[in-house]
Amino acid sequence: MDRLFATEVMNSADATIRPNESQLSELIPSWIVASRGVELQLGGDVSEIVTRAIDLRREIACGRPVRLDFENQSDTADLVHALSRLLMDDCLESPQSVLDQASFAVEILKGSLWVEDALGEWEAILCSAMFVAWRAARLLELSRAAQRWEAEYTEVFRRSVSWNVVEFALESAGDDSARAVAEVIAGGPESVFQALLFLRDHGEAAPDLAAQIATQFSRLIEIGRLRLPQDLQTFFLGESARLAGA
Repeated sequence: MDRLFATEVMNSADATIRPNESQLSELIPSWIVASRGVELQLGGDVSEIVTRAIDLRREIACGRPVRLDFENQSDTADLVHALSRLLMDDCLESPQSVLDQASFAVEILKGSLWVEDALGEWEAILCSAMFVAWRAARLLELSRAAQRWEAEYTEVFRRSVSWNVVEFALESAGDDSARAVAEVIAGGPESVFQALLFLRDHGEAAPDLAAQIATQFSRLIEIGRLRLPQDLQTFFLGESARLAGA
């Protein structure tokens, strides 16, 4: 959906999501009324985007000059998301080429001009590429490179919309921390990574909450609530246990 349109709809309907509004379904009538007669941009065809991402990966691997259309931000975001997914799927088999290509994608994104980004999409796709690079560096046992990627990721994540989402999800959980953690786990490996980074930052300010939630992460990951490659499962279990113990 077009970012500017989404912003206008939320302003016109006065549909700000507040902590006391637990059901997103309450916002649906306002969205329907505000969007009548408007042609929504829903993104490109999935198979087409994946095909283009495969071609883009080949161009990067061959060292060809690569240019992305940053004037069409929605299309570019879809393309880079697809590229990150392809690289993530190939991480175990070809970590070195994945690291090189993810690093290249990060540099392209860092040099891009991203306008009208009310939903924080630039940070989201940049973080996805950094997450792939971090994982590939760990698989290659490049500890310094992995630490550098983790630090860069954390810096971008802290100022992103995703940080606020994780903060709201975990701090508003109250006594139902298991439900909040299950929802985070459903978001996939990067969501778990983000949650653990958030808990690391808040361990001293709210140690009881951090310990409780970290313990829930450890339990749910250990019993297989999230199917993970062995390298990520080992890291997430170790990090959640360390946070709980600290």
